[in-house]
Amino acid sequence: MKKWRSIAVLTLVFFLVVLSGCSTTSRPKPYTSYVHDYSHDRVDRVLGEMIDTENYLSIYEIYEKEGVANRSITVDGITYSGAYQHTMTYYCSGPAETDGYATESGTAFSIRCDTGELVGWSGLVGTDFDGEYLREDVAEPEQTARQIADDFARENLKDFDRYEISEQMPNVARKTIDGIDYEFALYGFSYTKIVNGYPTMDQMTVVVSSKGRLCSFIKGYVGDFDKVDLRFDKDKLNASILEKARAVYENSSNFTPLDYEISIQGFVLTYDGFFSVSSKVVATGTFDQAERGRVENYGTELTIYTILR
Repeated sequence: MKKWRSIAVLTLVFFLVVLSGCSTTSRPKPYTSYVHDYSHDRVDRVLGEMIDTENYLSIYEIYEKEGVANRSITVDGITYSGAYQHTMTYYCSGPAETDGYATESGTAFSIRCDTGELVGWSGLVGTDFDGEYLREDVAEPEQTARQIADDFARENLKDFDRYEISEQMPNVARKTIDGIDYEFALYGFSYTKIVNGYPTMDQMTVVVSSKGRLCSFIKGYVGDFDKVDLRFDKDKLNASILEKARAVYENSSNFTPLDYEISIQGFVLTYDGFFSVSSKVVATGTFDQAERGRVENYGTELTIYTILR
């Protein structure tokens, strides 16, 4: 199962955003496959029409709206009042558009524009957590963090039992306060909804400190994949994927494909709002390099999006 973003990225997510467009100009038919991205090796390939082509070119874009009022939210029993900072369009992990706020002490949070739902909050980017560094760790901090994260997820995720839980590698937060260096451990837990056996972008990541306090969370497209029927013909899906992969590699001038393997599949939402299946395709064959000659059992890969709805 794919590992989701690191804790370090999580704490910055309120300030970074992906903004891009899909290269398709009309609504594609179901089971149409497009190359989404690919490994940057030296295999010659014909990619054809791509989807979400700017994903790896444009890291983020932040824009501002006029007249957005300040907001107050309550997390873990504490109320935070924030001033509007910017609006973000974030299709990659979702939800698509959010307004970002920050308190005077630097705590950041995000509100989903279409529903008004609180979808992200982090105390790690401000000074509200300075006192956390001075406290003692709780007994069995990792187990305690898991329980706190699970309890928070149950409160915020409908059908909690349909979510797969993955634990991230612990991270460490460090800060110098009054000339003294302090630190505490951060434990991150990701909750990913499984639909028809496939992971989705309906997910939430929760971070808890070794002091036993909720530090941050972010939601992505929670509930959105319940709005459509995502049943599909798996044989037809895989046939479309392999047809696209063959079209990419069969006319390569320096790579002869011998085998294809489909792996790491999941439901995604494209930048144009199409519900799709993302598939990693590994092609294995022979690669001709001028400096090294022929390389046998050379592997290269593609990510392919197949439109469903």
